[in-house]
Amino acid sequence: GEVIAEDDFLVVASSRHHRALSSTPTIRELLALPFIMSAAGCEPAIRTLFAEAACEPRVAFKVRDMAALLEMVRQGLGITIVPALSLPRERAGLRVLELKPRQRRKLFLATRRQPHLPPAVQAFADTLRARRQTMRKGC
Repeated sequence: GEVIAEDDFLVVASSRHHRALSSTPTIRELLALPFIMSAAGCEPAIRTLFAEAACEPRVAFKVRDMAALLEMVRQGLGITIVPALSLPRERAGLRVLELKPRQRRKLFLATRRQPHLPPAVQAFADTLRARRQTMRKGC
């Protein structure tokens, strides 16, 4: 596959309830707080982050819907880790923190090996490649 984007994993905490959390927490610092696990597909990657730090999160809730998960965080029920691309623009009531060390994921474009892609697939792939170039230039 072709890498089309890289994305940071970020800690999301309540701006009212989790003020003691450092601005760049380590995975181990997160163990002191209840954790709200995304069950929407990133759980294996998030569990790997904890496993690499030789620990496990204190999972208080597992939530599939991102809006519900972020509202639970906003209300102080726990903290979470999500990919930056999953976060909405509206972040009132939330603290979004970069992990230390920085944790990233790569997003890949996978297509069938064939001489010519169908026109719609080719247009989509071209759009992703153009977006990748724009992101690299910092636009």
